[in-house]
Amino acid sequence: MRNVFIVFLKELKEVLRDRRTLIFMFLVPTIIVPMLMNLLIGFTMHIQKKARTETLKYAIFGQEYLPELDKAFENEQGFEKIVISSPNDVNSAIASEQIKFAIIIPDSAKSRLDDSN
Repeated sequence: MRNVFIVFLKELKEVLRDRRTLIFMFLVPTIIVPMLMNLLIGFTMHIQKKARTETLKYAIFGQEYLPELDKAFENEQGFEKIVISSPNDVNSAIASEQIKFAIIIPDSAKSRLDDSN
């Protein structure tokens, strides 16, 4: 048991002599890790705030087939309706960041929803 204690003291002296090891043992866990956590939390809060306040621009086609959906989006805060000439232009409008998403309602939507109930 005494030999183990002697080896332990020898290793402890070597560790205390090495400044790099001391820095990694004390400085990193007590200063750098909390700093990184603070930065990460701040970044996350910034992204969440931006997501809450961002207005999503959208286009809707076939709203006459499901007017309730169109009204729901118009009444909901955080959405802005953009008029696009045809459903064929949706991909280019999304690529150019004119809109975030589009809804295309088929003419059979109302009857299909009524049939499912």
